[in-house]
Amino acid sequence: MQLLLFNAFNGLIQGVFYALMALGLALILSLNSVINMAHGGFLVIGAYLAYTLNPYLGFWGALVAGPVLAGGIGLIVERVLIRPIYKRPDPIYSLLLTFGLALIIEDMTRTIWGPQGLPLEVPDIINSPVSEDYFFVTGYRLFVVGITAAAAIVRADEEDDVSTAAARSRTQGAFAGVRRIATLHEPGTGPDHAVAGL
Repeated sequence: MQLLLFNAFNGLIQGVFYALMALGLALILSLNSVINMAHGGFLVIGAYLAYTLNPYLGFWGALVAGPVLAGGIGLIVERVLIRPIYKRPDPIYSLLLTFGLALIIEDMTRTIWGPQGLPLEVPDIINSPVSEDYFFVTGYRLFVVGITAAAAIVRADEEDDVSTAAARSRTQGAFAGVRRIATLHEPGTGPDHAVAGL
């Protein structure tokens, strides 16, 4: 029974990581009709930035700073590269642009941090099991599930019918304040990217 729960919980955690990544991707696509092939690349940037900052800021500081810095990079990319192609009716332009951007990010991260994954030290206070019987249920894993649940609630709130309808018409969206929501969820600007990478 314990082995079954162990495997089920590990599967749940993997699913939660994928769900956290997919939430941002789905929101970008629904609000701006941008096929963002660089979504995973921004996740990687946020995670590697958090890894780099961890010795200086500690785990919690890096957990905040990594997503914020990745968001800043994503905001610059949206303003400089993606915003000019909003007016083009064919989604192939955004697909090609973000695909090329994904390749650039991949090569850049391999050059800076190497091709192998790097471990991030999780503090013992949240990495220890919450129960002696269920040693595989750690505070860190419950923290990740909680973050994903909170992100899903926020995303569901932002992605209501009014926001989606207004985003399809940029003029109406500007009056409804949706443009600001859409801009903040362009490639890399959602904190969920980097948190999922951690």
